[in-house]
Formats: sequence, C-alpha cells, structure tokens
Amino acid sequence: MVCGFSALFQTPIAAIFFIFEITRKKMRITKEIIFEFGIFLVSAYFSTKLSCYLGLEKFFVKIDFNFSDITFATITKLLIVEIVFILIGMFFVICQKYLKKIVLNNTTIIWMFLILFILISILTKFKYSSLGINLINTSLYKPAEIVYYDFILKLILTALCTAVGFSGGEVTPLFAIGASLGVVISLIFSLPTMIVVALGYCLVFASATKTYLTPIFLSLEVFGFKLMLIIIFSAVLLYLINKKYSIYSN
Repeated sequence: MVCGFSALFQTPIAAIFFIFEITRKKMRITKEIIFEFGIFLVSAYFSTKLSCYLGLEKFFVKIDFNFSDITFATITKLLIVEIVFILIGMFFVICQKYLKKIVLNNTTIIWMFLILFILISILTKFKYSSLGINLINTSLYKPAEIVYYDFILKLILTALCTAVGFSGGEVTPLFAIGASLGVVISLIFSLPTMIVVALGYCLVFASATKTYLTPIFLSLEVFGFKLMLIIIFSAVLLYLINKKYSIYSN
C-alpha cells in the first residue's frame, strides 16, 4: 500500500501517514512503530524514485500567496469552505454505503445501475468516467470550463460504480470531486480559485478516508508549505467534525 500510493502520487511522506492512519486505531510510539516507519520510509522513497525514473511526472502545483493579505473576512470564508469540503467527503461515504446496501445480493439492481452508469457516461462523453484526472487538470488550469454540477455527478457516479462491485479507485476521484467543487465554491465566496481548489483536493479526500495527518503532508508535497499551514487548522476541524465516516470502515 505504501509503495503503490507513493509511486502513483509521488508523495512518500503522505503515503506513510496515510497507511498508518487507516490501519491503526491508535498511534503509540513503540519500537515496532519506529521499525515499521523506517521500512515504510525506505520503501516509499524507493517507489517514488523508481516511478519517476520510469517516466511518471510528479504532480506539483505551487500555491503562493501573501499571508499579510488575508483578512478576518477571508478567514471566515475559508472556515466555511473547509467545513463544506469536510461535509462533502462525509456525504460521499454515506452515499457509497447506501448504494452498496441497495445492490447487496440483488443482481437485477446491479445491472440496472450498471446500465445507468454506462448511459450517463455516453451522454456526458465519458467526462466523469475513469479516475477524474481530466477534472483535476481542468480545475487547476482551465477553471472556467468547470460547470457547477461536475463535482456532484463525479461523486454520485463514483459511488455508484464502486457500489455495483468495481471496488477501488476512490482516491483519485475524491481528489477530482474536491478540486471541481473548489472552483464552484471559489466563485461563490470570491476567493482565489487555486487556493480553494487545492483545499478541496486535500480535504474531500481526507474527510472521506477519515485521515487527519495525511492531508497536511499531502498539501506539502503537492502544493507547497504555504497551503500546508492552512491545512493544519483544517485537519483539526476535520478531527472535530468527522470521527465516524470513512470509505475504509464498515
């Protein structure tokens, strides 16, 4: 898991904390933990370097802004935005689990959902199919092309696809959901698009996986240290709001 996450996203530190957070209920500093951390660290960096050597480009977008320009109104808006992202991550988990209950041992409904997914994909020219890298790139580099319903269609179709049995593939779609939602919210609250997209990228994923340290290091490795300083507060907010919902829990 560490190697796969770090190789694909080239975020070795985030990969280590992600694995620890989803596999351990309590993080106590013991000899075993230190030993595991050392192995994970070597494995993560080796995987990252290997994937880079094989031609996979590291995804990095530097988010730069001046903290002196941030006003009380901006902080208030960011607080609301962060809560929205956290709630959307929780909604994804609820939606996915609800759909899984509907299709449980019901072949007819599974086929109905599958046909529905295929039809919607054809009608939308497969815009919401696959991992959602297209939505991430559009959100960051061509935000004007994002429409207000992109995030919700990606959310519902991803939940639907995984519910009918195509397990896995939630992480990158969660990035896409958060990024595309970030464009919409940035317009509503008149906030810098890049900052809000980056926050959505990290927080929707973190909320849906119920990870509190991972988004901090993910933001550092993907968007730079300035966003990381904002995410630290967001992680505390996430801990207070979501202590139950995760795509990795029953």
